[in-house]
Amino acid sequence: MNNAPLSQSMQYIRFDVQKNNRLLSALSEPCRGVIHLAVLTGLRTGELLALRCKRVDLLRATIEVAGTYSDAEFGPPKTRNSNGTILIRGFFRALNVLEDQESGPSGQTN
Repeated sequence: MNNAPLSQSMQYIRFDVQKNNRLLSALSEPCRGVIHLAVLTGLRTGELLALRCKRVDLLRATIEVAGTYSDAEFGPPKTRNSNGTILIRGFFRALNVLEDQESGPSGQTN
């Protein structure tokens, strides 16, 4: 186990729009939507797995993070700061852009 302080052991990955778009275009649904949501919201894997429909408010464009899934068990979020509500308006805009890029001139998917 790495005993270095958290700030020294963390590695940051620079977001690259082109690489992200290539990844998303190579995936099919539902994987593409899940990965896209993770990238745009920063939700952890366990938070995504614990996400329930009742926690998604499409009218307000929000997701309530209220739990996590790990080791085959549902539980509270990893940290107190993980509990909360995330705006997902940007996710909807990004989905529309991606859909427009995949649609041909007649609006049909390639």
